[in-house]
Amino acid sequence: MRRLCALLAVVAIALSGCTPVTGGPQADSRPAAIADEPRASAARDLVNTWVVEGQTGSTQLLISGDEYVVWDDCGVWTGFWAAYAGTALFGNEQGYDECSTLASRGDTSWLADVTGYAGDSNSMALTDSTGVTVAILTPSATEADLSEYSTEFLIRPETDEDLDTRFPERAPLPEESAIAENIAGTWHLVGGEPKTLVTFAEQGNISGYDGCNWFGADKWSYDRMGNFLSTGIGMTQRACLDADAFEVYRMTTAGMVGDELVLYDFEGAEIARAERVQP
Repeated sequence: MRRLCALLAVVAIALSGCTPVTGGPQADSRPAAIADEPRASAARDLVNTWVVEGQTGSTQLLISGDEYVVWDDCGVWTGFWAAYAGTALFGNEQGYDECSTLASRGDTSWLADVTGYAGDSNSMALTDSTGVTVAILTPSATEADLSEYSTEFLIRPETDEDLDTRFPERAPLPEESAIAENIAGTWHLVGGEPKTLVTFAEQGNISGYDGCNWFGADKWSYDRMGNFLSTGIGMTQRACLDADAFEVYRMTTAGMVGDELVLYDFEGAEIARAERVQP
């Protein structure tokens, strides 16, 4: 009998009447140092049903606009992902396991090691933080049918309009902003109340308070062009008046102006400024 196994911990928000945030620290998360120079592959080319070469047994991978499902001879797992300019992150997973290998160790699948991608819609290579190829993806001849497991794994097809929304063109980092050498650590919203903070943990996860709601994410990355990625982001659902609105979850680029970290959206508009909290 298949059994549901939570492969990684869920970040719980201890706040009455709020929706929990998925994600949390992982033992094998990669430190979120500045990535290598971005490559030209389009992130939207990853959206497909793939046959996975380089992993044991029969393995396939379904990638939608923000979710993924991986299944093999043992079972099926799902989670959230993000990619841009050659960087790819696959967040915490949960799913069904028949072999009990993953469940007994409490590990994620091989996708936890992936930090990069290169290729196109015909063939895609997934690589780890050292540049070693983890898997080669080629398009599957058939669409995924995971109905035997659960409706949880039924992901609707993405239209071109959906993908345009998921993968917009990003404005470059404004000239007045310099690349931050390392954004890991805790930052406070400039002018905000004391607890309006965000922490980019070295373990790879994010946690914070935006002035009204708590939020968190599974993994994050920051590259040498100022591009920022995060996966599995979620937040509580409180309604507040006159909140500080530290909307870190809208950030797609970030850079330093003096001693302040400036957050920008995909159009290059400033979202907020933050100052590092000294340990």
